[in-house]
Amino acid sequence: MIEGENSLTSTFGHAGLRNGENPLAISGQGSLFAEGGGAAGIGGDRKQNGSNITIAGGTVTAVGNEPGAGIGGGFMSSGSNITITGGVVTAQGGKFGAGIGGSYGYDLTGNSADVTITGGEVTAIGGYGSAGIGGGYWGFCSNVVIEGGQVTAQGGERAAGIGGGEGGGGNDIVITGGTVTATGGEWAAGVGGGFNGDGSDMAISGGTVTATGGSEGAGIGGGVVGDGRNIAISGGTVMAYGGDFATAIGGGSGLDNNIRPCSGGRGSNIAITGGFVAAIPGQTPDPDYAQGTVIRPIAQAIGSGYGSLTYGDSSITGGFFADEARDWAGNTVYGLAPAPGYAAAENREGATKDAFPVRVLPVATLEVRADVQHVCDGSAVAASEVVSTARYGDADALDAVAFEHREAGRSDWKAGLPEDVGTYRVRATLPEGADAGGALYAAASAETDLAIVSADGADRTGDPADGSPAPAERRGGALAATGDPSGVLALIALARAISAAALLRTASRRR
Repeated sequence: MIEGENSLTSTFGHAGLRNGENPLAISGQGSLFAEGGGAAGIGGDRKQNGSNITIAGGTVTAVGNEPGAGIGGGFMSSGSNITITGGVVTAQGGKFGAGIGGSYGYDLTGNSADVTITGGEVTAIGGYGSAGIGGGYWGFCSNVVIEGGQVTAQGGERAAGIGGGEGGGGNDIVITGGTVTATGGEWAAGVGGGFNGDGSDMAISGGTVTATGGSEGAGIGGGVVGDGRNIAISGGTVMAYGGDFATAIGGGSGLDNNIRPCSGGRGSNIAITGGFVAAIPGQTPDPDYAQGTVIRPIAQAIGSGYGSLTYGDSSITGGFFADEARDWAGNTVYGLAPAPGYAAAENREGATKDAFPVRVLPVATLEVRADVQHVCDGSAVAASEVVSTARYGDADALDAVAFEHREAGRSDWKAGLPEDVGTYRVRATLPEGADAGGALYAAASAETDLAIVSADGADRTGDPADGSPAPAERRGGALAATGDPSGVLALIALARAISAAALLRTASRRR
């Protein structure tokens, strides 16, 4: 427990406050300043890991000197099992050291694992090539969990705000609460991979997250030529901004060192099921941008970066979106169609509709019957004759279905179901509505053909039950049906028959 003001400054090769294997807990109302000498501020000495550190209170400032982390590993060492539950914590990494996490690790030793923040006010600033929270220079990051608190993470040049250092990936990053601001250095993601690093297996289910990629880095996902994959957003408010050429959520820039398309920068298995999401991709200058021409967005907002040879694989089944295109009529969110069975819709909730005008909902169930025939016996066409299923979830919604119709061969639609004998195209629409539990469903529409036939006309296709000639036969309709509508051939045949009979009678008299 710390009380009053405390300061620790170490000589070269040593941490300001050294800790490796044994548990170290810092709490209280006082303050602590710890600065390492070529090692971590709090954590490992030179070439020693820094781990098992818990900060629960007080005002703690940890400064690592080249190449140590602020809190975590010393030179060529890792930082792990670091937990912050309260207090005001500032962690500044030295050159090649993370704010919280690993140190210089060109041989893949400067990694970070198992960093948990549940409360407090945390500011983590990475040195050159090192993450704010995560890997040091050429270090990877895994198992970062943020459940609460106010967290600000700034990556050094070529490193993620939260995630990998230069050349390192950011994996298994989970945010369930708190207010998180993560900014990547040049060529790195806000949350995810550093320079040439992937961002994968990341989940956001709560809190407020603002993630900004550096030039060519995704807001959430890969660094330059790095992929962003297995990213899930199910809740919270997420503001993701991609750097130039990069996506907001997904892959970093897909351009190699020669500014040519490459296989990197891909976004895959990105799933958004809920939350409030703003996804603003980076912009790409036109070839003559230096002369002041317009800047145009190129990368996907959610998916793959500019230059990537593969488009993103994304699934959107819920959430609210700050998509200025407002293309719910075209059923797109940031240019992407929602997953089958879901649709883009207008957000009508007063508190959020201006900032997040588009939402994604499951589509109501609406099925129509094929080739409907109604016999006009004095009764109107019933909705159930046309619609076989209409539901909001499990709730029947047949009474909510609206109809339009047009006569066959015409293009003008009229409201309601038709009443007169004829053939029609009918459109059924189930508007946006809610089930018994209040869950909303997007509108659904379907079309079918409808024939209304008269009651007497229904019997003209066969012989009447009394055996008398059918009306068509009495009128010569059967003959007309053979291709002689005027009856001329029949008259000629009759004349020939009469003439033949007369000749027979004449011949008989001559005998």
